[in-house]
Amino acid sequence: MLGYPYAIYARSGSGIYGSGSWYSVAYSFGCSGTENDIYDCTFQDYYSSTSSTAAAICSAYPLSISVRLANGSHPAEGRVEVYFNNTWGTVCDEGWDIRDANVVCRMLGFPHAIDAKSAAFFGEGAGPVWLSNLQCSGNESDISECSHSGWGVQNCGHNRDIGVVCTEHPQTQDIRLVDGQHPAEGRVEMYNPNTGLYGAIHSSGWDLNVAQVVCRMLGYPYAIYTRRGSGIYGSGSWYSIAYSFGCVGTETSIYNCTFYNYYSSTTYTAAIVCSAFPMSISVRLADGSHPAEGRVEVYYNNTWGCDEGWDIKDAHVICRMLGFHHAVDAKSAAFFGEGAGPVWLTNLQCSGNES
Repeated sequence: MLGYPYAIYARSGSGIYGSGSWYSVAYSFGCSGTENDIYDCTFQDYYSSTSSTAAAICSAYPLSISVRLANGSHPAEGRVEVYFNNTWGTVCDEGWDIRDANVVCRMLGFPHAIDAKSAAFFGEGAGPVWLSNLQCSGNESDISECSHSGWGVQNCGHNRDIGVVCTEHPQTQDIRLVDGQHPAEGRVEMYNPNTGLYGAIHSSGWDLNVAQVVCRMLGYPYAIYTRRGSGIYGSGSWYSIAYSFGCVGTETSIYNCTFYNYYSSTTYTAAIVCSAFPMSISVRLADGSHPAEGRVEVYYNNTWGCDEGWDIKDAHVICRMLGFHHAVDAKSAAFFGEGAGPVWLTNLQCSGNES
């Protein structure tokens, strides 16, 4: 009736959620469990004050466990508490990381996690420590699908209770590239829901595997270049917010990789160049007055350079590589200014139909 497909807990008696401020109105319900409405069950009217009230916990999952967050400053964060065997308990932080946190957040109705807290960050809980050494890939729909040490099998105290920070911000909006010369390149920044601002990613642990995942999130199938260090696309105007990423390169989201939150100013930022093409070359436009014009620069062998031997048929191919329908002009003689680096190509001969 309330929109939840499953009930995972029922209690009658002394009113663990309080007795309410009004008389009880019904008792002695008889339901088979398949009815669509409680009014399809048998019951008797009963108008009297009482402390023997009924309580229930509903869930979206047909499991014997459920999760909740406690002691957070807002509903999307807090200590993770697990309901199992009719008792609420906690989870030990051994093995706890962002991939496990993603699963918990999805169980709670959030799209993903932005932080996995440990060492009773949100305070120590009570009751059993139900789980330890939780190992999720990050794609599970429920923590019962993840491996762990066994229910109640652990040697942790509540000083190691886990916590999580979830977000309602869509993942595709959590990552952006800035200060590049075209939309597929630039400094990588992540959204920080605590400040409402974007921050750079510290380049520690950054590699082409991580860049591949970020490009995929942004809608590009390939990463062709990554750089970490002194900020070739600038350092940004805000603190870096994450570092030490560990991705294998096949993840669909950077939130399925391991990483640590890191709030500090830095010039060691991560940068990438994405591409629609699985090649070791890409193209970009430089020094134009708008994104659809400029000097053609070719990325090959980790270096940007220029080309020569050029006409409108070649220009059509370049424009399609950049996502435009066709070219309207092919400029020469450094019309947009002289470039730098190697002159990679000469005597380019395209029919105009190549991709």
